[in-house]
Amino acid sequence: MSSKKKGKSKTKETAESKVSANEPSTTIVLTGLTRLLGKASESVELKIEDLDEKLLKSRLDALDKELARYRSECEYYKKENDWYRNEIDTTERDAADYVRYLESKKAARQDAINQLADAEKRDLDAYKAARAIKERENLARIEDLKQVAADLESKIEAKHTEIAELGDIVARRDQHQTEIAQIHRDMKQAAESHETKILQLEQQMMNERLELQQVADQRVKVMEAAAHEKAILYLHQHYQELEEQNIKMESELRRMAISAQDLLTSKLKLEERNQELAREHRVFLDVSRLRRERAAKDQARRAIKKQQLDREGIVVVSESN
Repeated sequence: MSSKKKGKSKTKETAESKVSANEPSTTIVLTGLTRLLGKASESVELKIEDLDEKLLKSRLDALDKELARYRSECEYYKKENDWYRNEIDTTERDAADYVRYLESKKAARQDAINQLADAEKRDLDAYKAARAIKERENLARIEDLKQVAADLESKIEAKHTEIAELGDIVARRDQHQTEIAQIHRDMKQAAESHETKILQLEQQMMNERLELQQVADQRVKVMEAAAHEKAILYLHQHYQELEEQNIKMESELRRMAISAQDLLTSKLKLEERNQELAREHRVFLDVSRLRRERAAKDQARRAIKKQQLDREGIVVVSESN
């Protein structure tokens, strides 16, 4: 703290000596930063070139992290979809083996076949209900991601306006950092909640699958009947529905990937705009410095000319005496 105060006092003394000597200076004295530093009635010297690129780079880094997070989520959902495809293929193979086994045992009675049909229908209804719950959860997560993406786009647009107003960047720095920290906390909480729900659903599906397998094993031991044609029709219709649902989910994942690419394009445009602003700011500083140097030179010439005129007036007065 003492080293900072000494540095500030030295900077003030240097600025005062430059002003008293009428020399050009590129340092801008800002008096509105006492809110950030927690000091009253003090002037703080701050160079504008120290403000622009640091803050802009930090904002761009934050956007890069957000974009990387969305990409990882898209990759996660793609893997999840592949897992469901594998599960469907496994179920189809198991069902085909089950049908072949039942067809080899066609000596069962018709009432046993009817009982099997009813039981299979109940099992399929339960599986459809579990699948519908999973689909609603996936749709809810997709809507949440859409909302987060829309919020980020609106925040990016708001930051464009804030970047254009260079004078407000320092005053709003703490507010932006707080917003970024809040966004990170929200994203972390959403990810933890999503992971917990996925684990719970996977455990539930595994338990249901084990229960179904146990029930099927008991029925196979009891029954010596063939799979009826109606059960095959139910299975075929259910598999078709699952395939259509997976196609819809793949389409949604592709749309989200395109949205992520659009965010990347917007980020690149923002970087180009920031570079243009930095160049314009450097040109403005150079022009201001040249103007101050020119004004100082003109003032020095006027002072020299005034001194010469004063000396000439003294000489004329002495000669007349």
